[in-house]
Amino acid sequence: MSLLSSEQATAYLLCGECEERFNSGGETWVLKNCWHSEVDFPLRSNVIAIAPSPLSTPGFTIFESVCSEAIDAVKLTYFGVSIFWRASVHDWVLMRQQPKRLELSPYEEPLRLFLLEQAGFPSDALMIISVTSAMDRMRNMLMTFPFLKSRQPEFRQYRFTIPGITFQLFVGKNTPYALRRLSIQSPERHILMTPDVDDLNMLDGATLISKTRKVGALARPDQSKKKRQ
Repeated sequence: MSLLSSEQATAYLLCGECEERFNSGGETWVLKNCWHSEVDFPLRSNVIAIAPSPLSTPGFTIFESVCSEAIDAVKLTYFGVSIFWRASVHDWVLMRQQPKRLELSPYEEPLRLFLLEQAGFPSDALMIISVTSAMDRMRNMLMTFPFLKSRQPEFRQYRFTIPGITFQLFVGKNTPYALRRLSIQSPERHILMTPDVDDLNMLDGATLISKTRKVGALARPDQSKKKRQ
């Protein structure tokens, strides 16, 4: 489910202590560093300041975020897990639409324990994080609710997008080694940049956006500009 709206999905799901844990664990940092405008995307700026990894190929650039003190791979991971986990334990409603609840099955509890800092990141899971390859609004201003992208015999792939950043969670006992090497769990804390992911994000959102009425500040771009001036 993809949306073009300033409305947020909210629900009474967590206690105050857990809300603060999620905020300090990653949400505050990620929202500060995601895409904000054509000239303001801190995470991408810090990523492209790193020399591309030798593993990169044309159109598929890999960055070793461990080389940058400005990039917090721990907070990126924690934020991603918190969103996937929340999508598995509650039926969310936004703009009178209800995304399908994720079925993480045996991985829901290990992820919960990770969020509580009672266990490490599950060994049968990995996360791949990508930043957009360009700064334009069309590629960056979409938000996609967590959804099951692919179910393979060896693993399941879940995905969601916030402005400028795509998170993909793979769970399964036989996830390919190549995926693990590309993940944020790799020793290099890899972050990817590829137009292919950008195109998939736009494809996921195009149909719904064409039918969805813009609401809030997004429906009043002139007023939004005045507020920023």
